[in-house]
Amino acid sequence: MFVRSRMTEDIVTVKPDSSLYDALVLFENHHYEGLPVVEGTKLVGVITEKIIMREFVAFCAKQNIAAGTDVELPIPFSESKLDLDVNKRRIAQFLHYRKVSELMATQMVTVDKEDPIELAADLMLQRDVNVLPVVNEFGDLKGIIGRTDILKVFDEVFGIKEEGERITIAIDDAVGKLAQISTVLRNVKVNIISIVTTQPRYRDVCLVILRVDQGEKAREALRKAGFKILFH
Repeated sequence: MFVRSRMTEDIVTVKPDSSLYDALVLFENHHYEGLPVVEGTKLVGVITEKIIMREFVAFCAKQNIAAGTDVELPIPFSESKLDLDVNKRRIAQFLHYRKVSELMATQMVTVDKEDPIELAADLMLQRDVNVLPVVNEFGDLKGIIGRTDILKVFDEVFGIKEEGERITIAIDDAVGKLAQISTVLRNVKVNIISIVTTQPRYRDVCLVILRVDQGEKAREALRKAGFKILFH
């Protein structure tokens, strides 16, 4: 399975000269945690709500939220969300006159649409990010893929929404073991809905997680064949 099959192509973006206010409105309206920043079709950065809020807290500390201003500008969130006792006009001034280009991250982790889905999952885990921009070889933004997209794959691989029962087996990490399991279940006419294996971690033993259409029949056949069933 590849990134192209799970990425979102209809994406919301901002420009470098967009205001922080514009970005926060998009965060609020679309429930995004991060937005790609583009110039034309080129990805030039990423802006997140966390970056904006961190900068705002620093701004408040420097200004000490002293005198207010007569400028009446709306803000896209409530005071309670900030959990700060600040002057609303001061907040609005900060958001409307600071640009996305001032705060956006330019060192980005990206993937190509032809990358395997597990690479995207590993990058999210290793870099602690929730969304990855999908770009081509020329740096053009083609879409995004997020943690939710990865979780949907996980859901499908384990067959969670499919009818059937789960069986977990401990096997030796040896050639032919999966074929043996398949043969045992085929001989008793049990259908395998999904099958997942772990990487060997301890004494050359790994786990095989099955979802089958006839749980009791499968467990009985596997036990008779000498397989160790851990739990189901």
